[in-house]
Amino acid sequence: MVDGTTSRSQSHAEGNNQRDTNSAIISSKINLPCGIVVPNRLVKVAMYEHLSPLGGGVPNTCHLSLYSTWARGKWGIIITGNVQVSPSHLGLGADLVIPPLGKPYDIEPWSRLAAAMHACPSGEQPSLALMQLCHVGRQSPRFVGGRQLWDSPLAPSSKRVGENVPESILSRLLYWILFQAPKEMEERDIEHAIDQYRHGAALAMNAGFDGVQLHGSHGYLITQFMSPKTNTRSDQYSKPLLFLYRIASQIRKQVPKKFVLSVKLNAADYVEGGMTEEESLRHVEEITRWDLFDIIEISGGDYENPEFISSGSKRQAFFLHFAQKASLMVEKVASELDISPPAILLTGSLRGQASIASVLHKNEASLIGIARPA
Repeated sequence: MVDGTTSRSQSHAEGNNQRDTNSAIISSKINLPCGIVVPNRLVKVAMYEHLSPLGGGVPNTCHLSLYSTWARGKWGIIITGNVQVSPSHLGLGADLVIPPLGKPYDIEPWSRLAAAMHACPSGEQPSLALMQLCHVGRQSPRFVGGRQLWDSPLAPSSKRVGENVPESILSRLLYWILFQAPKEMEERDIEHAIDQYRHGAALAMNAGFDGVQLHGSHGYLITQFMSPKTNTRSDQYSKPLLFLYRIASQIRKQVPKKFVLSVKLNAADYVEGGMTEEESLRHVEEITRWDLFDIIEISGGDYENPEFISSGSKRQAFFLHFAQKASLMVEKVASELDISPPAILLTGSLRGQASIASVLHKNEASLIGIARPA
């Protein structure tokens, strides 16, 4: 017969064992295809800092203080907020911005940011520091986008933000005030944008970052090429992944083998006429076949459906469901081609140790992204 004290002791011991098991998998290392080892499974994913002056700029003391604080948290990877590769396509006006192509620049502020992200307690392995490269395309707003008021932003096709939203007249008016009809990119514009991404990756490498993440989610330029609602071209760039492939291949040509290349993708657009989950999964399959990326982060939504950019249980369920499928897909393709699969990074409302460990134990994702709770 087991008395109450013994039963409680066993329950307590089992609870401790489970916590130890959860802690072990979260703190376990993971090897990326490029050969770099991530010290644990937690990723401080990108958030908009809003610390630059209006009009954008380089890292300043506020950025250094913020990122050095995060670095002491012993993350496996720390990713910057979006760093705009085009000075004339800002997001919210106070962005970090890559210096213009072909002009001299001071790399020191960027080197200080990389060093701040690598700062950690003595004897600890530093977090990997990734710079998120972004071009917002048609979602660059009218008044703080870095252009003259009469200059339109560039996009794959001349499709204005808000066209796919069956909202009220007031909502449509707000979209019209904030966002101009974009100019369809000519091939030379596309080549220039690819060069801007390449230039950003070169700067990150030379400044001491461990890699870059290409922001291909939330309706930004890479996503605009991928989604049927924003890409109605009839030339070679009607192929949804050609723009991303050319960026990634150009970056890989100029960086060392041990340089992390990550991409952030939409699980779907979640609006009428947008990219579906099935199309997104086919994109994951093709991207894996390129053998260019080390990490694929799962996200979703855009300015026409911001609900899926914000947090919530509905968002978590969608992204977890897609991450499960994506994880199976990358393993299948990697086995078929005898390559190392990219790690799936799942971000979205995962908080407690038990829920994070469960996702990792079930191989539903290899890395877990945390934003605001960080």
